[in-house]
Amino acid sequence: MKKVPTIFITKPFQLDPFLIVVKRAADKRRLEEKARVFEEERGKNLYDLALEKSRVSTIIHCMGNGVMVTNRKLEVVLHNTALMRLLRFPGNGAPLPVGRS
Repeated sequence: MKKVPTIFITKPFQLDPFLIVVKRAADKRRLEEKARVFEEERGKNLYDLALEKSRVSTIIHCMGNGVMVTNRKLEVVLHNTALMRLLRFPGNGAPLPVGRS
């Protein structure tokens, strides 16, 4: 994509408006670089979070004791097969529905 100027310097040339334009351009470039760095960090953090979630899931599924994890809404977000055996719950391993009565 071709870059086009967004600010034009008028004639007769005056130093103060020119310095303001240069400062704004430098600030804009600095903010764009900061946004790029934050976006890279966000991507890395999301990758690390997904990796950690996978590790926790693997650990829970390998445990011999029954484990059930719920969120704040009391929805089951993770359980292992040992829990299903303890509850004698037939099924395909789909998450258990948990609600308030």
